[in-house]
Amino acid sequence: MPLLSAAERRLFSQPHGGNIQTIAHFLGMAPEDFIDFSANINPFGPPPEIISALRASAGSIQNYPELNAGAFVDALAARLALTPECLAPGNGSAELLYWLAAWIKPRRVLIVEPSFADYRRAAAANGCEIVPLGLEEENGFELDWASFEQSLDAIDLVIVGRPNNPTGNLFDAGGLSDIAARHRRTIFIVDEAFIDFVDGVQPAVPTMTAGANLIILRSLTKIYAIPGLRLGYLVAAGNMARRLNAARPPWPLGAGQIAAGVAALRLDGFIESSRERLAVERRWLLSELRAFTNLRPFEGTANFILIKILEPKIDSACLTMALAKRGIYVRDCASFNGLSDSYVRIAVRRREDNKQLVRILKEIL
Repeated sequence: MPLLSAAERRLFSQPHGGNIQTIAHFLGMAPEDFIDFSANINPFGPPPEIISALRASAGSIQNYPELNAGAFVDALAARLALTPECLAPGNGSAELLYWLAAWIKPRRVLIVEPSFADYRRAAAANGCEIVPLGLEEENGFELDWASFEQSLDAIDLVIVGRPNNPTGNLFDAGGLSDIAARHRRTIFIVDEAFIDFVDGVQPAVPTMTAGANLIILRSLTKIYAIPGLRLGYLVAAGNMARRLNAARPPWPLGAGQIAAGVAALRLDGFIESSRERLAVERRWLLSELRAFTNLRPFEGTANFILIKILEPKIDSACLTMALAKRGIYVRDCASFNGLSDSYVRIAVRRREDNKQLVRILKEIL
């Protein structure tokens, strides 16, 4: 496999997936030439009801949207069986992450890694000292609770993914709640952007009597396949929720976002059906990947799979480029803190797409 230039390597070192337009332009291809395995989006959406609601909202753009996105918050509260006061919407969970880092103003931030690159970027943008807690591959990237709690000395803020991106590992919410209760001066941000893809697991929910220093981030864009709309929210409890809502900027969502969000939250069975279908595809794809002697896929729990490249002459950028030239775009994980250039991540897609990925991997490797 040919060596890549510095420009080619930079092409795949972006902190986010879904960079189809840039990849296509660089390779002289069209965006529609690619199957995008780099972005972890539900391949069975978006539901037509969301598209219809978005179109119907077009006439309202001449007016300001609801000041506090009340219709969306009320629909969300009804869906989650929570009070509206403990919810705050935003333009995707990533925006809420940056806003929280600026609002909390922590001095020292503990980040469990490897993890989503924006955890570090949000902390660094606010001048925080970053304290990484590395997950060990030899331990399957599982969180060691003893090491985690021992690392909390003089930590103002913890950021951790559940399930974690890119490993897909899911730690026990009860274990975190117990630790948070013992470290009340530390705020814990739990990123649950992919929790809707995990079967049989309840999201972490702070209550008025427990989890007062927990903030849960969630996303509607992944499960409903609407990342272009930017739609997320946070859940907090007690005094924390009141303080967050008091500091929240007005008009957190536009009219189209509110309409689409309400339509999504009124759907019955879409999440469950998507989860079941993706579980079938995930099992099939894992089985196919395990047949490669030069790849090691990690089990995980979410709608994506972390893969280690065991072929010493091929790194993540080389494999990503080779696949891209054949119309398959995967996520080069070299930009994830805590991972080397031996890892890529793939989203679980429909069977025909997954078959295409496996076929081209066999041609390349």
